[in-house]
Amino acid sequence: MSKKIVMIAVAVLMLATIVPSINAQTVLLGPEGFEGSFPPAGWTRIDSPVPYQWVRWLRQNWGSLYRIETYSAGLAYAGNMGPYGVVNDWLITPAIDLSSYSSGTVLFGYNCAFNVSGSSYYRQRLHYYVKISTDGGGTWDDPLVDMHGDPEFTPGQHYIHDAPNPFVFDLSDYIGENIRIAFHIHWDPPSGSGWYWLYRPISVDSVWLTWETGGAAFDLEMVQIIRPNTKEEPDVAFTPACKVKNNHTETVEALVRCRIREVGGGTVYEDVLSNFPFEPGYSDVAAFKDFTPEGGKSYNALFVVEHPDDTDPGNNDKDKNFSAELGIDVTPFEIVSPAADTQMNSFAPSARYAENKGIPTNADLIYTVEDFGFHAIIETDTVAHSFAGNDTFTATFDEISLEDGITYVITFWAEQEGEDISHPRLPWTFSYIGVAETPFAERTSLEVVGTRVNFTLAKASEVTLCVYDVAGNVVATLVDDSRGPGYYTINWNTDAVASGVYFVRMLTPEFNATRKVLILH
Repeated sequence: MSKKIVMIAVAVLMLATIVPSINAQTVLLGPEGFEGSFPPAGWTRIDSPVPYQWVRWLRQNWGSLYRIETYSAGLAYAGNMGPYGVVNDWLITPAIDLSSYSSGTVLFGYNCAFNVSGSSYYRQRLHYYVKISTDGGGTWDDPLVDMHGDPEFTPGQHYIHDAPNPFVFDLSDYIGENIRIAFHIHWDPPSGSGWYWLYRPISVDSVWLTWETGGAAFDLEMVQIIRPNTKEEPDVAFTPACKVKNNHTETVEALVRCRIREVGGGTVYEDVLSNFPFEPGYSDVAAFKDFTPEGGKSYNALFVVEHPDDTDPGNNDKDKNFSAELGIDVTPFEIVSPAADTQMNSFAPSARYAENKGIPTNADLIYTVEDFGFHAIIETDTVAHSFAGNDTFTATFDEISLEDGITYVITFWAEQEGEDISHPRLPWTFSYIGVAETPFAERTSLEVVGTRVNFTLAKASEVTLCVYDVAGNVVATLVDDSRGPGYYTINWNTDAVASGVYFVRMLTPEFNATRKVLILH
């Protein structure tokens, strides 16, 4: 069954403040904070093809590694990080019986945060759906929302609808039905890319659903600040926006204003809409003039709605702090060690990092080694380094030995004060053999597999490795230095080039080879 869904939001956390104190209000679900056994009573978990992906995480489980737990409400939350390859994971509420209701308003809400790290080519195939079923889960209506695909959400790798500002949906169209609600994660990586690890942890918390009658005295309520986001791009204009609820049965014109001040300073922006029409129910207000935040500054945005006949002026305003941080980008671009699909004997993990914003940056350079099958972190280490603008640095960590005959994933990235500043992280899958002679390349060679460039050197040599377009222009220089004998792998970041045919050329004093590669975004 197809239903019309209207997305709304309220800036609340606990159920006592989720719905304004108007005529009769009935709690039909939750609030479920996932503080007890998991899945909670009546909930259903379906994980495919790998079981037990939806789990109960405590706030201390992951620390600053994925940064999603900062935005959960309690001590625990429902979390999903997922395996390699295809993901088709469901977390489904108990049945919710709305068949005895014939009118009123049904509201459904939850908190959510996620952090996705990987190339845009892989991220665009990831979906975080919320769906409704009216036949017990046999079939599902079109998604209420795709939190990692719908265009109205903030673009990029991260999205946070945190505890003070949860998602809320008006499900009144489902009055008279018996429904179940599902959080559905789906990722279908391209054929042949099953080795690729897409970091995509997500948290869901404080899930609730209520029914309320109408009939309250006239009230305009400021229910959500839609924009600004918690973090805005510096020197990029955006349109402030808010959401207002009108509980009257007719359209009402009212004044609505937005004022932005610099934290610790004065007002830097103000706009007033004198006679904005608010229809019954919820209205988005996005007619304010644009505001351009300055990089490195923090602000407070205040939204107010006013009408002389409003019976409850205490709920007419909301404010939100936000910042426009200067871009920070320290990203690994080449894995030095391990240097091949099979690593023999102990080794010192090593990768080359680049500062890409031209800003001096202090960074913590980090790696982890995970068991491919169980996703357990086996080794991790951190090296601190101060980058000059546009600087590069080779980070070499302490030597490690691993269990023989196991497949692992090593991932390199950088953080600053616990925040991920790599775009994207750089993973590599390899097997470990603990008893073998250290290999040397028998010959010099070049191999290109997608965006991964493998080459070997039979002896120490000067090496240049460049990528050309079909017109013969250099679009990327991957290597231009002296290397010792051995095996090397370079991961070419193709985000800045268009789809098409390219040529990878390797040149040494004694070797010259070119390989053709097709890039598709």
